[in-house]
Amino acid sequence: MRILVLDTIHGGALLAAALAEKGHEVDAVDVYRGDGGITAEEAAERDYDLVAAPVHLNPAHPLLGRAQVVITHHEAVRMLLAGDRPSPMIEITGMQGKTTTAAALASVMPGPGILHTSRGTVRYPGGETLWRRSITPASALSAAVEATRIGGWCVIEESLGVSGAGDLAVLTSAGDYPIAGGQRRAFEAKVRSLANAPEALVPPGMRLQGAVAADEIAVIEEERCSYCYGGIEGMFEHPLLSLRAYREPLREREGTETRERVQKDREEWRAQTAGEADAAAVPLRPPYIMAVLSRVLPEDTVISVDVGENGWWFGRNFLMKPGQRFVMSGYLATMGFALPAAIAARLAYPERPSVCITGDGGFSMSMAEFLTAVQYDLPVTVILLNNHELGMIRVEQRMEHYPNFGTGLTNPDFAAYARSCGGVGFRVERPEECAEAVVQALKSGVPAIVDIETDPERF
Repeated sequence: MRILVLDTIHGGALLAAALAEKGHEVDAVDVYRGDGGITAEEAAERDYDLVAAPVHLNPAHPLLGRAQVVITHHEAVRMLLAGDRPSPMIEITGMQGKTTTAAALASVMPGPGILHTSRGTVRYPGGETLWRRSITPASALSAAVEATRIGGWCVIEESLGVSGAGDLAVLTSAGDYPIAGGQRRAFEAKVRSLANAPEALVPPGMRLQGAVAADEIAVIEEERCSYCYGGIEGMFEHPLLSLRAYREPLREREGTETRERVQKDREEWRAQTAGEADAAAVPLRPPYIMAVLSRVLPEDTVISVDVGENGWWFGRNFLMKPGQRFVMSGYLATMGFALPAAIAARLAYPERPSVCITGDGGFSMSMAEFLTAVQYDLPVTVILLNNHELGMIRVEQRMEHYPNFGTGLTNPDFAAYARSCGGVGFRVERPEECAEAVVQALKSGVPAIVDIETDPERF
C-alpha cells in the first residue's frame, strides 16, 4: 500500500519507519518546517492509497486530498499494533491529570510492565527509566513493543486522544482548546478517538455513549470508597478521601457562570494584547515581536527565556501552544541564562526546536556559548530583543525615583557575530521582516541569531 505520512516532527517519522517495516511504500512530509522526508511539492504530484495525518493539522491542508482514505496518527498506531500488542494495555488522554492517573495505575499493576508518560518510559517493577520521549501517538509504539518483549502490561499517556489499540481508554478531564488552526477542538478529537477503544472510562458526571463514567462504578462517602463493575465489587477506607481534592480531582468544580466570566476575561485580555501589537511601529514593539513568535514557533518548541524585559514581555504577551515547553531560571535573576538553557534543551530533546528568547544585555553575558552550539552542531535559534539598554534596570530605577544610571549598552553587530562563529545571522529593523527572519532561522539547521531592533519604551 502507498502511504503518505504527514508531520514528521510529531512522531510522523516513527510512524513512517514502522509502516515501511510492515512492507508498505511510505513517503513522509514535514508539513510545519519542510525539513524532513520529501517536499510537499513532490507529495502533491503523487497518488496514495492512504494518508496518515495528526489531528492537529488544519483540515484544509492540500495534501490531505492525495488519497481517498485519511486516518489520524492515532489510527495508524492502532493499525500497526493490531494483533501484536501487550495485554493489558491502557491508554490515557485528557487535558489534565493524565500523567498522574497513568502513574497511579502503574503503581497498582501486578508483575512486570511499562509506563510511558511525559516524564519518561519506565520499566516496572524496578523503576528503571528506559528513555524520555514525547507523548505523541507514535511514541506509544516503542513502549508497547518493550512491554510485549517482557510479557507485561503497558500504561500509556497520549496527547489529543488514544489509538484504541488497548484494552481500556481513559479520558481524565473535559478540558478543551482549539487545534488545527482553530478549525477543530481538542476535546472533540479525544472523544472521537474513544470510539475505537473496546472500553472507555470518562470523568465523573460526563455521559458519553459507549463509555462508563467514574461515578457510575465508584461512590465516595466521607472516608469510604465503594465500587462495583463487571461482577467486581468491594470497598476500602482512607482518611484522604475526606478531602474534596481527593474525592473529585478531575471534576469541573465551578459553575457555568464562573466559566463564562473567566472566558470573557480571557477574551478581553487577548483583545488588549492584540491591540498592543503595533504592526507598523519602528523600532519593533515587544508585544508585536511576541505576537509574531506566538504565531510562527512550532508546536513542539522548547523555549528558553532570559532574565530582563524580554521575560516580562514573554510572560505578558506570548501565547503558548499546547505542545510547547518553556524554561526559565525562576527568580534567581540569572541574566545570560537563556542561551545555555537552549543548548541544554537541544541536547535533551534533539528532535524538538530549541529557541532562546533574550535581550542584548543577557545575551552579552553568555554570547561565547554560541560558539559552543556551533562546535557541537546544536541548532539553537536566538531571538534577541535588542533595545540597547538594560531595560528592566531602567524601569526599576524609574519606579524608585532614581535618576537613570549605567543602563545604556554599546552593542556589536550580533547578526555578523553569528556568521563569524559559523552560524547564520538575521537583522530585523522593520515589522514585516520579523516573521520571515524567524522562520528562516528555524529552517537553517544551524545555530542562528535573529537580532531585532526593539523599542526600549514599554508602551
